[in-house]
Amino acid sequence: MKRLAAHELIVSFVPDAEQPLWRTVMRRRYQLTRNRVQLYNLLESLLEEAHLKLSIVVSDLLGVSARRMRPAIVDGVTDPMVVAALAD
Repeated sequence: MKRLAAHELIVSFVPDAEQPLWRTVMRRRYQLTRNRVQLYNLLESLLEEAHLKLSIVVSDLLGVSARRMRPAIVDGVTDPMVVAALAD
C-alpha cells in the first residue's frame, strides 16, 4: 500500500473489448496477404520451371488475363500469339 501511495507502481494498460477484435482481424489479414504472396511466388516458379515466362505478358499472374491464358496453355496451345491474344 505504501508503494501505491508513493506512485511507485505502474498501472498496466487494459484494452477495451474492441481492441483484441481488431488485432485478430489484422493478424488474419496479414496471414491472408502472406498466403497470397506465397501462392503467387509458387505459381511463378512452377511456370518458369516449365520454361514459360507468363509474367512478361501480364502484370499480375493471378489477374483476369492470366486466368484466361493458363487454361489455354494447359490445353496445349503452343502459339505465343494465340495465348497473348487472350490478354486484355
